[in-house]
Amino acid sequence: LVISDALNMHAVSKGFSEKGLLEYAAFEAGNDVLCFADHVVEGIETILEKGSMEQIEKSFERLWRLKEKAFSHDTLEGPLMHDTDLMEKLSEESITLLKASPGVFEKFRTEGFELFEVGKTKNLFSEQLFTHEKNAENTVMALFPRQVKPKDNFGFTAEELQLIHQTLKEKNAVLYLFGNPFVLNLFDWWQAKAVVVAYQDFEVYQKTSVEHFMGKVKAKGKLPVTLKQMP
Repeated sequence: LVISDALNMHAVSKGFSEKGLLEYAAFEAGNDVLCFADHVVEGIETILEKGSMEQIEKSFERLWRLKEKAFSHDTLEGPLMHDTDLMEKLSEESITLLKASPGVFEKFRTEGFELFEVGKTKNLFSEQLFTHEKNAENTVMALFPRQVKPKDNFGFTAEELQLIHQTLKEKNAVLYLFGNPFVLNLFDWWQAKAVVVAYQDFEVYQKTSVEHFMGKVKAKGKLPVTLKQMP
């Protein structure tokens, strides 16, 4: 079974001005499943008009065989995992400790800290840490990018980035990033006492991050990209 990459990427979609032609081109190239198609209705109509019924049937057969295999009694061992269970497992396996000074989390838990949130002021992570003793010298930074892609600094304003720069420079900072790790390239992340990448802003990832901060979950993930380093 062949699944396309995102068809709404401009590097691809800008080459097709007529609705439906991109979807047809992707299907004709051999894709059975079209990911993030912008023009679903027009794409289906164009594929039915221009495409081969034999190819359509073969794509359907491949997809159907995969569904039968995935949900057959022979391949299932025990009950199906619920989405929440799977997300919790993913969050625990992926959370990544990029750097940490020795004993920094214990120091923050003992001495107290301030919370600094950017991008999502109402969030589970901050709510669960809010009751800890306050200490102006230590800052836990929770960054929630408003955008997945880097355009316009992932949705962070110039003022917010300046505050992040200033906090990293002047405070003992522990930084939790709930989003694209390339956000860290917007500032000197190595100035933080600790940097943890959680990758997603879903509540289950925030819950796992709280448990990591409290020392109940070990960060086992590995950063999948290369970031700028200290000059």
